[in-house]
Amino acid sequence: MAQKLTRVDSLKSGGGGAKFDPMEQRVAFLEKSFEKMDGKLALLASDVSFLKQDVSSLKGDFSSLKEDTAYLKGRMEDISYIKGRMEDFSSLKEDTAYLKGRMEDISYIKAKMDDLSYLKGKVDTLPTTLHLLGFVMAVLAMAGLAKYFTP
Repeated sequence: MAQKLTRVDSLKSGGGGAKFDPMEQRVAFLEKSFEKMDGKLALLASDVSFLKQDVSSLKGDFSSLKEDTAYLKGRMEDISYIKGRMEDFSSLKEDTAYLKGRMEDISYIKAKMDDLSYLKGKVDTLPTTLHLLGFVMAVLAMAGLAKYFTP
């Protein structure tokens, strides 16, 4: 009885010099191997069909990507605009520092105004021209009266 082949290397055996050529066994082994390969090819074909479906669904996802990218590009332009506006605000910082210095000047002037209000109070207590004229008239009247009452 012929021996059973179980490995692929055994297909290469036999030099054709013997009286019995195990060709039927070799063909049967090849047919079994092809049946196994057919099953594996069927699995591969189904896997490829699943991959094809996944790729087709990805195409739909990528079609919206272009719109999303355009939207993001617009938002980046908005950010650039805002950044430019913030550079305008940097001059406000300088202006604020300048105004703060001016406020210190105003507080200095206010302190001087307090000194001036003191002087204004003193000036308000000074006699007016009418008061001085009345005083001179009173002195002259007393001098004239003193002239009549002195011996």
